[in-house]
Amino acid sequence: FSAQNGENECMIDILCEGGICLYGIKMGFGIMSHLMKDSVIPDDEMIELTFEDGASGMIKKKSVIGFYESESTQA
Repeated sequence: FSAQNGENECMIDILCEGGICLYGIKMGFGIMSHLMKDSVIPDDEMIELTFEDGASGMIKKKSVIGFYESESTQA
């Protein structure tokens, strides 16, 4: 599943199982909240992420244990 938004300034950090934190994800808090609450998306489904530096990645929905709004660190 891919969630792209038009809110380029919105960023979140994601807390994952095992104490891992993914910083600088280009996604609004509301979009991530909807993805996590949506029972249509299975827990084993991958969520596509775009990082602040333009890199891409994926994470299993069930691996996310929390997330929060963050600020951009790029000038």
